[in-house]
Amino acid sequence: EVDLTFPTHQRLTNATWSAYKIRNGQDVPINSTGYYMGNNNTRLTVVGTTDNIPENYIDTTRVDVTANFANGCSNTTSYFVYAYPNYEFFHEMGICAGNSYTFCGHTYTQTGEYTANLRTVGTNCDSIEHLNLTVFETSYNIDHQQDCKPYTWPRNGATYYETNTATAQRDTVRMQNRYGCDSIVQLEFTLKPVHAEISADPTAVRLDNLNVNLIDISTGNNNRTWLFPDGSTSSSRSFSYAFPASEDSVTIGMIAHSPLGCHDTTSVDIRMMKETYWVPNVFTPGEHVNNQFKIYGVGFTEMELWIYNRWGEQVFYTNEIGKGWDGTYNGRPCEQGAYVYRARFTSVVHPTPQNVKGTITLLR
Repeated sequence: EVDLTFPTHQRLTNATWSAYKIRNGQDVPINSTGYYMGNNNTRLTVVGTTDNIPENYIDTTRVDVTANFANGCSNTTSYFVYAYPNYEFFHEMGICAGNSYTFCGHTYTQTGEYTANLRTVGTNCDSIEHLNLTVFETSYNIDHQQDCKPYTWPRNGATYYETNTATAQRDTVRMQNRYGCDSIVQLEFTLKPVHAEISADPTAVRLDNLNVNLIDISTGNNNRTWLFPDGSTSSSRSFSYAFPASEDSVTIGMIAHSPLGCHDTTSVDIRMMKETYWVPNVFTPGEHVNNQFKIYGVGFTEMELWIYNRWGEQVFYTNEIGKGWDGTYNGRPCEQGAYVYRARFTSVVHPTPQNVKGTITLLR
């Protein structure tokens, strides 16, 4: 309510009232239904409004009145009504362990949420202050990293070409948060390179055994891709490879794949041994080694062997592949000396019969 007062010697003829809300620096009239006059227009009552006051803003109502008096004089004046809100503030703050923070006259050293009620001087309106305080301990963290190639640590920009077990103590960075509190990070880097390697047994095949046992013996990989001459591939760790009899040699490649995304490549050459037979020129019956005379070869399909002494007498004959002469005749040891041999054989390489002859020396 706003009352109009004037000197007692003046006689009021009438008064004209108006009311405004002040919003964003602009006057917004209050409709006449928002107020009423009483006591011969000497009092104005502004009806309460349902307007929401913006947070932390002062809500202002201005009342204007023009008074007209019987002596022909008039006067205009204004009256301001201020509605102060209850201010509410929120603060986020952090301190380092061992330090303290003073808030609204109180000192705090622990993480927590704190509230203080203050009274605004001059208006006696309440102001509520909220503090969310975090106490940061010095943190120590280990950054575990592994790679199959040199690794660059983004925290210090250094590149590591080997496992840093021996130097980890100095591979450390110290950082500070916005409150100046320390955070220490240490790098533990493990280099896991991949190295491709193949085990091949045998590395040279013969016509009587064309199988090659291949094994992936790589390090640092968890998978592999075999590359064969015919364009086929395989991912098995080990297998038996059938060497093509028509080839003199083949190259088998392999790519070793690391679980960390690296790969390494290697290959092995396998060759064919096509020498078909070999004849020794001396043997020593009764010894632990070289105690028989026979023709050595691969891929024999038929074999006949004759032995003659120096008088032309036949002392040995066989048609069994791989069987040799032990230096006896009719169960008795033959004399030391030279003997003549004759052989006839066929093989997978030489299907046409081959005839060989020569001299062998028996030593005792």
